[in-house]
Amino acid sequence: ITLDASATDAAGNTTTAARVLLPVADRAGPTLTLRTSTGSLDIVPGGVVTVVGQADDETAVDRVVLSGQGAFSVSSSRQVSPPSNSTQVTFPITVPANAAVGSVLNLSATATDVFGNVSAPATLALTVASTIGVSLPPSVLVAAGEGAPLAVTLSAPAPAGGVRVD
Repeated sequence: ITLDASATDAAGNTTTAARVLLPVADRAGPTLTLRTSTGSLDIVPGGVVTVVGQADDETAVDRVVLSGQGAFSVSSSRQVSPPSNSTQVTFPITVPANAAVGSVLNLSATATDVFGNVSAPATLALTVASTIGVSLPPSVLVAAGEGAPLAVTLSAPAPAGGVRVD
């Protein structure tokens, strides 16, 4: 806010005061959401998942910080350059090859604006899922209403409970 003032006395003499600049305080933190680039909440041992943070702020987002614990630990930070009032940042996360199937990686992230205001934490839970290679024959022709045997080969033994092939 810019303040300009002048004063006039009874004799008509006018003087101008020095201009005063008053900063407007931004006390609201950014908003932040997390998702994966594919929309899937499953991650695969030895694979890479890309986590996307969408941050918005009335002034400008300066930084997004991500951390995760559970199946394994992860920590990363992205500077937004130049700062922007709406931005997407990506965090590629490598899943360790020995990550236990069924374990969960609990992610949490915050965004900070140029005034130092911090968002509420955004969270995302990703489950380590088993991937078993499925080999199918090149093709099988079946007439409507009939069936045919189909040999399916798995690259590893099926876990307890079986494997669903769609």
